[in-house]
Amino acid sequence: SVGYSKMDTDDGEKFLQDFLGASETSSKDDSVSANGGVGLQLNEFVSFEVQYMHVGKFELEGDGTKYDIKITGPALGAVGSYPLSKDTSVFVRADAIYAQIEIEEERTRKWQPAVGVGISHHIADGFSVRGQYQYMFLKEKDLDIDAPVHNVSVGVTQTF
Repeated sequence: SVGYSKMDTDDGEKFLQDFLGASETSSKDDSVSANGGVGLQLNEFVSFEVQYMHVGKFELEGDGTKYDIKITGPALGAVGSYPLSKDTSVFVRADAIYAQIEIEEERTRKWQPAVGVGISHHIADGFSVRGQYQYMFLKEKDLDIDAPVHNVSVGVTQTF
């Protein structure tokens, strides 16, 4: 899958202003995202997925000091599907992402929850295209981050 991520950087900009005294702040709060993985379909309604996610690269800047934020990591997900027709189904998902969050030289790893919704459409023998929206609850006390990430992606799945 490939997609687009947008981070809520309001708290980060507020931190730069309040605690570091930055008079002007800006951010690059969007990024290209990508992921790939494998899954196990238990039945028509339930599946589990393991994937590796590149959530994105983001930036915060205040008074000439720039902080690069990179989020990557493996994820475990449970997916519940409901067929709308023979070829199309909608789904909801709950994920746990073991996110590596890097801000400049500091790095931390922590499980982060995410939820999502999407639609899948069968396009050829064994192949489907799917689009999804995910909301990642990104919080990290050690690095003082509370910046949820919204991700929209489109991908191809193959069944064996």
